[in-house]
Amino acid sequence: MITSDITYSNKVPACGLMIIIVAVLFSSICLAGSTDELLMAAFNNDINGVRSHIGKGTPIDTRDRYGKTILMWAVVNRNFEMARFLLSKGANVNARDIESNTVLMWAIVAGNTHIVKYLLDEGANADAKDIYGKTALVLSEERNNKKITALLKENASRKKIIK
Repeated sequence: MITSDITYSNKVPACGLMIIIVAVLFSSICLAGSTDELLMAAFNNDINGVRSHIGKGTPIDTRDRYGKTILMWAVVNRNFEMARFLLSKGANVNARDIESNTVLMWAIVAGNTHIVKYLLDEGANADAKDIYGKTALVLSEERNNKKITALLKENASRKKIIK
């Protein structure tokens, strides 16, 4: 029998630990539906749905089963307004999916120069590599996107000057 005088190494009484566990489980159950709804809103390019769920406290860096964040879906959908909103609310500009693709890499795949520039200005790491060892520049060159390739090279030059 667990009593309140039994403690664990972190000095949380057993009954207190049970309360914490129940609270975490309860919040996970309550948020499960809202995270699915947030993912669906992002997938469907529904900025109002995304704003609503984020406003209700659904985690900003919610991920789908492939590790794609809401911000990644915004850039895949070429939705600058949604991307800007998510970053203003603290979304991770350098989040990675299960293949280590970054938000910037997804913007490059979508071919949106405006979003790529914005992500770079917001601190996106252009040197990150996916599981195949490819960087954002390599992905851009493979897609023969001259504007994004030039933008990435200009960004790299600026970083060298600053150092």
